[in-house]
Amino acid sequence: MRPLQDIAAALALLTRLPAGPGGKPRPEGAWAWPAAGLAVGGVGALAGCLALGAGLPPGLSGGVALAALVIATGGLH
Repeated sequence: MRPLQDIAAALALLTRLPAGPGGKPRPEGAWAWPAAGLAVGGVGALAGCLALGAGLPPGLSGGVALAALVIATGGLH
């Protein structure tokens, strides 16, 4: 059960995505941070693909994907 708690804690720490009660992040749980990055990248990719599918030009679709990343992370980076 601890791996799921580590992933939830990583999502809670690094994103604004709803992850439930993840608990306090612990140093041993840093292995889950790439999983949080994968989730954020998935959000951006999905938004960009949906924008392209809706007929937006590629440049504007990239802007939509970037906006989705900023919203998912809260502008963390």
